[in-house]
Amino acid sequence: MDYQTLLTTAYGIAGAAGIAAYLPQAWALWRDETGSKNIPLTTWLLWGGQTIIYVLYAVFVVQEPTFIAVMVGTFAVTHLCLWLLVWNRYFRTYSHHRRREDTPPAAEIGERY
Repeated sequence: MDYQTLLTTAYGIAGAAGIAAYLPQAWALWRDETGSKNIPLTTWLLWGGQTIIYVLYAVFVVQEPTFIAVMVGTFAVTHLCLWLLVWNRYFRTYSHHRRREDTPPAAEIGERY
């Protein structure tokens, strides 16, 4: 096996491991009930933008299948996490998690207004 084949194989394995490393973050975002307020949106937007450029570079400049596959996989998991973060922060509702004791009776709400 020549060094280029060895490096390509190692790159593919390392890339797959890197992609898999995003999955715990995605799972944490999926289960999050706090609106993901402690996760920096700006950072994930930057990473999302970077991966778009990485995929375009892989496809149009490098044109090597392993590199393209790793970049597309990285794009997919990065944008999955970004989508979950945006969903949690701006669209997901958490009212169904409210405890009954925290919700005043309807009569009490009417008296206030």
